[in-house]
Amino acid sequence: MNHDHDHDHDLIPLTPEEEATCQRLGWTTKAVLDDFDPDHPIVMHPLYNQHGDYITDSRGGVDYIRWLLRHGIHEPLLPSPVGEEGPRTCAIGRCTIGEHAGMWLGWSHRASRAFGIGSRVEKTDLAYVAPSAELSQMQAIHFWSGDTRLNVRIDCEGVDEEGVPGCWVAWETADTVPNTKMHGQTQRYFWHYPRPWGRGAWTAETDDDARQMACDFARNMD
Repeated sequence: MNHDHDHDHDLIPLTPEEEATCQRLGWTTKAVLDDFDPDHPIVMHPLYNQHGDYITDSRGGVDYIRWLLRHGIHEPLLPSPVGEEGPRTCAIGRCTIGEHAGMWLGWSHRASRAFGIGSRVEKTDLAYVAPSAELSQMQAIHFWSGDTRLNVRIDCEGVDEEGVPGCWVAWETADTVPNTKMHGQTQRYFWHYPRPWGRGAWTAETDDDARQMACDFARNMD
């Protein structure tokens, strides 16, 4: 059920019909001055869903808006409840058009995937969320393993600068990389444990399960 989407990047303004559809769905937009750089202020046009959650910029994200409309995603939603850690941009929604109609889609700027009752998540899937520290460490080793990384291992557990728990993954760089200065050098990366723990490898038995898988996919892709 993998389904990658690449946007058109054409920036052709929405047609009056497309704008009317967005309004009918309850999506709203307004001009906002971004003066982070006082010498070069930018006028943004954020688009919000029916609940006031951010979807995209209504001018710069027209190709993304069209992608939502093509899939009949009438209510884009946040993949994380308010107050819980996670993306604050809508990244899941129920598809109502096409081969995935009735299923939950999770997406990012890189890819999307549909989930329904009977969908299965395995350890190597992008929707996998480990249920324990041990399995999260195994996931980290699998993620970082590759031809140019030797002896990938868990160095130690710890917390990051914000106190979020995880573990340090370490490896030696292979002599096959172009940069000779890196040959044999030890590299380390801090791997965050999921918050909260997930359900590991599992099968969606209900519609809520399918929605959770879409959330897990979107959060992992963020």
